[in-house]
Amino acid sequence: MLHQPRRGRSGRHGHPADPAGGRGDQLHHGHPRLRRHHAQLPDHLVPRRAVRQAKPGPASCAGIRSLAGKNGHLHPGRRPCALRRQPAAGLPSGAGASSMSDEPMNELQDSATSANPWLELRRLTPARIALGRTGTSLPTSAQLDFQAAHAQARDAVHLAFDHAAISAQLTEKGRETLLLHSAAADRDSYLQRPDLGRRLNDESAQTLRDYAAAHPGGLDLAIVVADGLSALAVHRHAVPFLIRLEEQARAEGWSLSPVIMVEQGRVAVADEVGELLGAKMVVILIGERPGLSSPDSLGLYFTYAPKVGLNDAHRNCISNVRLEGLSYGMAAHRLLYLMREACRRQISGVNLKDEAELQTLESDGAGDHSDKPIGNFLLDGPAAPH
Repeated sequence: MLHQPRRGRSGRHGHPADPAGGRGDQLHHGHPRLRRHHAQLPDHLVPRRAVRQAKPGPASCAGIRSLAGKNGHLHPGRRPCALRRQPAAGLPSGAGASSMSDEPMNELQDSATSANPWLELRRLTPARIALGRTGTSLPTSAQLDFQAAHAQARDAVHLAFDHAAISAQLTEKGRETLLLHSAAADRDSYLQRPDLGRRLNDESAQTLRDYAAAHPGGLDLAIVVADGLSALAVHRHAVPFLIRLEEQARAEGWSLSPVIMVEQGRVAVADEVGELLGAKMVVILIGERPGLSSPDSLGLYFTYAPKVGLNDAHRNCISNVRLEGLSYGMAAHRLLYLMREACRRQISGVNLKDEAELQTLESDGAGDHSDKPIGNFLLDGPAAPH
């Protein structure tokens, strides 16, 4: 009876002999115990491996590390270059002939160079979309941009109100200004006690009483400018917007108050200003809470028949007034519409809706005086056929 290999040590070698294979000592890299063991077997019972013996010569291909072990034989499970798939007949090299190991690499290259459909939307919004990734994280440039935007927002909140510069610009335009202060003594009190920013301090309230006594008869419109949560927005946009607003307000025949500038002021402080001046309407220009893409956004809050104690339901808000948002001309157009309707209906706030017709207004961009349509590009319908 012929000797059979033991299952515990060589049970995986139970296949018929490979005619092109040779002896077992050539398939096991010269292991002495296997050579003695297989020398006792006939050729047709010599265990075979799944890989044939390599042909003489180099056992490696270009770009691949050597697959051969000692004595020039292939490692188990490797396939020599000659046995790989060859190009189909009639096809050039590389067309339909790449190996399976090449296909994932091609897919990775295609995905890395393919266009991102979100990139087209980035030109329509400053929002952080289509940032890409590095591994599982944001790219370094996107992370640095985020940190810079966050720093700009913090700086806008703590920036001091440069009321002197605004007053000088308005004086050049022939406008009178009054400087007042809220009940918040400093910036820390303003941020920690919002209620203090809604009222004037005693000295400022007395200043307005004295002015009202010297100018009896009341006013049609009181104009207030406050730093709010972004003095940067007021520095950049208050004067250009006021020029537009006052030009149109005078065309309506309304009497205007001096420009009342309030340090550490919040929205509701305008109600007290309007009440003390006896104004029919009041509007406050105030810096909005800065965002990561808009540290300089100016907000407009309008109230008809202002008095202390009114809540937000009695006010109309027009927000995001800046060059990258709502233009000065469009903001003034909407505000004038609300004022006209408020005088006619004697209401403001949630009962007064902004139904101003969209018009073609002059651009606010520097050096750009061409007309452009104002509106929401997402809501605008297709152009009418000619």
